[in-house]
Amino acid sequence: MSKSLSVIYQGFYGINNRLPAERIKSIPTDNDPLTELTAAVNVDLDDSGKPSRRDGYALHQSIPGAHDGFAAYGVCIYVMGGVLYRFFPATKVSTPLVNVGNDSKMRYFPAIGRIFFTNDVVVGEVRDGVAALFGTTSVPFKAPLPAGQAIAHQKARLYVAKDKVLWISDVKPLSRVDLRHGFKQFPDPITLIAPSVDGVYVGTDKAIYFGQGGNPLKMPFLKVSDCAALDIPVQYEDATAVKGLQIEGVFPFFTTEDGVCVGLPQGQLLNLTEERYVMPAGTTGASMMREINGQVHYITAYR
Repeated sequence: MSKSLSVIYQGFYGINNRLPAERIKSIPTDNDPLTELTAAVNVDLDDSGKPSRRDGYALHQSIPGAHDGFAAYGVCIYVMGGVLYRFFPATKVSTPLVNVGNDSKMRYFPAIGRIFFTNDVVVGEVRDGVAALFGTTSVPFKAPLPAGQAIAHQKARLYVAKDKVLWISDVKPLSRVDLRHGFKQFPDPITLIAPSVDGVYVGTDKAIYFGQGGNPLKMPFLKVSDCAALDIPVQYEDATAVKGLQIEGVFPFFTTEDGVCVGLPQGQLLNLTEERYVMPAGTTGASMMREINGQVHYITAYR
């Protein structure tokens, strides 16, 4: 008569990959049936350490080849085959908006009722569901705002990072820059731009800098951390979502090689996960904020 064996998977609270993970035993025994859950997909742990399936999202529509989806102001867009499309969820219909030069990664930033975008080839905006690329200029000492690898908007100006240079647009129009002083040079390639309430955080692949003040053309950028900022979209959340943080306002949350950080006023960078988590190696990723039962989750996927 065969003998059945029950296996109990005992989880731990949170994730700590600074310590070596123990492998799950492939063949449990009667004398040692317990093991530790070290890796799982779509699993949550309750207060007793027992795993349960995590709430997920149902597939709305499959669009082969689509990437870099983004939604703001009631407009949903994505890139496919070098073309920027608008997607209508109610009808599942997609319409092409504009040719964006190639099929590389697209970066977005929503502000003043528009979605600004760049992909190293073009830079432009989506307004009221209509896309337009930024044009040329013939004004002396002015040039078109260059396309780059990061884009953001703050205090009536656009910021675009191209390699090691942070370009800062004119106030009017946003599509051009001043070649005499409309840029800031950084020592390493820029990976993210995160405007905050009193300045701008700029992350490179070596460090994070903060420029404080109202005029971006005059404010100095000072190093506030030696951790590398990862090429993952910035999210914004009310500071009250962070337990124990005695400050009010909406601040940027971004991912570094040392974990998730929140950019507070005056360049105060708070690492929320440095004692428990280190990001693995990768080249690109995505992020989102999700609220369940009053608790805010910052979710990062990096590959």
